[in-house]
Amino acid sequence: VHEYGGGAVAFGPAGRVYYSEFADQRLRELAGGSDRTVTEGGDRYRFADGVVTPDGKTMYCVREDHADPHPSRVVNEVVAVDLDSGDMEVVATGNDFYAAPRLSPDGRRVAYVTWNHPSMPWDATELRVVDLGGGGKESG
Repeated sequence: VHEYGGGAVAFGPAGRVYYSEFADQRLRELAGGSDRTVTEGGDRYRFADGVVTPDGKTMYCVREDHADPHPSRVVNEVVAVDLDSGDMEVVATGNDFYAAPRLSPDGRRVAYVTWNHPSMPWDATELRVVDLGGGGKESG
């Protein structure tokens, strides 16, 4: 994502591996030698920098929404992906860029960094923490 790339692989429990397939941009699960598509939507979404909850039910990651592919209208967000259904819930939105979502050791919070154009991440990055207990959503 961000046209720079990003962590395309995340590890879950029981040896499961989750990755973003370049050919169609969908999230996939690799387990026991076979893979399964987790998300639908074709190439509308791009995913990166995921982290899987210890119970293996959810992945928090950066998602780019290319519904309108004009570069200035691509929407970046932190989302929670249900790894069984592929349903996605927005956790953070409203800024231009998001990166590095990470779970707290107890799994009750997610931290990430965010910044806005024209700044680069080393100029004006903010570290934010969202409590996941009460619906855990934040907006720019």
